[in-house]
Amino acid sequence: MKWVEIQKIIPGALLLFLIYSCKEKKDELGKKYHEHPRLAQSPWPIIHANLSQQAGVEFAGPNPPLKVKLFDHKGPGWILFDSKGNILFGAANATERKHEFKKFDKGMNLIAEFSLSFSGATGVFGGIYSFIDHEDCIWTSVDVSIYRLCEIGGKFEKDMEFNLAEMSDGFSKDETILALMPLYRPTGWMDIVFVTLGFEYVKEGDFLKINIPGAKLGIIQIFDRSKVNIYYHQFREEAIQNSIAIDRKDNLYIITHKRLYKIRFDNSSKNFRSIWSYSYDPGPPPSEIECRGESSPYSCVLVNLLKRVRFLAGSGTTPTIMGDNEEYIGFADGSIPMKIIVLRTEDGSPVEIDNPEPFSYDPESQTENTLAYFGGKFIVDNNNPEGSGVACYEIKGSYGNEKVKLLWVNKDIFAPNNVPLVSGKSQSAYVYELKKEDRIDKWYLTAIDLNTGKVLWREFIGEGFDYNSMYAPLNLDDKNNIYIGLFGKILIVGNM
Repeated sequence: MKWVEIQKIIPGALLLFLIYSCKEKKDELGKKYHEHPRLAQSPWPIIHANLSQQAGVEFAGPNPPLKVKLFDHKGPGWILFDSKGNILFGAANATERKHEFKKFDKGMNLIAEFSLSFSGATGVFGGIYSFIDHEDCIWTSVDVSIYRLCEIGGKFEKDMEFNLAEMSDGFSKDETILALMPLYRPTGWMDIVFVTLGFEYVKEGDFLKINIPGAKLGIIQIFDRSKVNIYYHQFREEAIQNSIAIDRKDNLYIITHKRLYKIRFDNSSKNFRSIWSYSYDPGPPPSEIECRGESSPYSCVLVNLLKRVRFLAGSGTTPTIMGDNEEYIGFADGSIPMKIIVLRTEDGSPVEIDNPEPFSYDPESQTENTLAYFGGKFIVDNNNPEGSGVACYEIKGSYGNEKVKLLWVNKDIFAPNNVPLVSGKSQSAYVYELKKEDRIDKWYLTAIDLNTGKVLWREFIGEGFDYNSMYAPLNLDDKNNIYIGLFGKILIVGNM
């Protein structure tokens, strides 16, 4: 393994920040949502235990009678909240090759907006995992650059920008950072772990072929805008299709299209250390992408985003940390039909699962979403465009003698692409459901009883492509409202 350290120092630059007080910030109601010293105190500042990593929260979800509000915009995307309750939204505008960022107040009045252009054929996949820091600034990525964007006086400014291709010969300007996430215990002012996709499209005749030089796992230690340390490791010929997970001890869980790894960065030796790895069934490779005539690879990728779920073999899920003491990590493999795998985080040993194929009735079942977890139970949905189903498992028994049991399967619900959400307080799972009625796509927000799988309520949202969630996550605030960034709308459903 080759480990690379780069240190960037600009002489004479002023320090951006003084030593930060360790006193925890709280919102106006005195609530404390997490222990991180550099993140916004809000329900969704980050994705450690939420959007990609667990998709389960303790907040209560909405109950009928419901209010539905829709706001126009372009492109599906993520929604986070800052410490003042403002809504921060990020989306990829694929046709204009831009990542767009907007900030709204609690009444959804636009405060500020900003955009960053991307260039690579895989650039549309980047920037989908972002977080909000303690000064309510957005940390995000575009291509192979990491940005800190701060809103001041109704305008966003690029407060920090780190182009890894300019800082290191180890990074190419054509790479794409897929996900980034801060460590719980930073060495610098902010320590951010990131991963690159590790694949690229090459046009051969009328088809796109995928070349896999390998994904990179990196850490950037930011002391101020003039002093940055970068360390990275490359997974040779292994690609990454979704985000990473980090436990409270800053162990990293990375799933490539071949293996799941538990890795730890040792700051004293400046090395990434593999604690264990687990090989799984990657399944068959997907069919080639048609790209006829003079079409560009980028345009062909966009067309196929709407047609297929799988772009590579292997798991498309983000590993999900589970258990009161983070004893387990779960994901869906790449086989078709898909199987659920749960491992013990201590040593990577598998936990017995009584029915590992939740949708055995569908020979083409698959999912690209994280397992939505809360309180010992987790939800998985079937993303097969021609299939259906939502299932729930429960981890039962004492550690070392545990078993994962399939609690229920609801075959009648089709949630094709959203990231499901679990409310612990309401004991409910929420999915964004598609029903084809008279050849028209009709979209519903649907609540499911976490213990029985029965539909509690179903709220009609709209019909047509503008209402497609396109793999955007559901976001539940602490005031019983669910937010979703749809293809052509921002959706709020709740008691408001």
